[in-house]
Amino acid sequence: MHHLKSTLFTLLILLLSFLHTKADEFSVVGQAYYLDLTSLNISNQEFNINIATTPSEEREIKYLITLSPGKRGVPTNILVHVYLIRNNAEIMNFDCKPEKTKDKTVFHFSIKANYAEESIGQIYYGTKKEDGTPGHSVVYRFRLNDFIKRANPLLKKNPDE
Repeated sequence: MHHLKSTLFTLLILLLSFLHTKADEFSVVGQAYYLDLTSLNISNQEFNINIATTPSEEREIKYLITLSPGKRGVPTNILVHVYLIRNNAEIMNFDCKPEKTKDKTVFHFSIKANYAEESIGQIYYGTKKEDGTPGHSVVYRFRLNDFIKRANPLLKKNPDE
């Protein structure tokens, strides 16, 4: 009976760890760490966001953000905006212009590793305010460090490699 209980307990632990991994799964491709996020719904245009970074041990961290169609296409006027923040003060900010292919929209940028801790990125699409001036509607906002902190060498390799 004790053996059966310990076996069931072990299976439960394995199942819980598998479910946790599946809910938050990364795959490693080259030096990039990918986190697949669920589709985000903006104005009934669903698309997928994939964020990749190089490892956090490097002095400069490269980010690659790929938007691919889900149920509908990626909006044409979409941008990524990055706010570099240090000690709760914004030091600078910049827009990333998209590179479009026939099936996806890609953004990439690099920042020094010591800026990633507090800095924020946001994906948005351009809109016009009622007075005609440019505005924006935020689709997804994320801390840059959230993606590099979680990357680790124990992640399984991408089977497509």
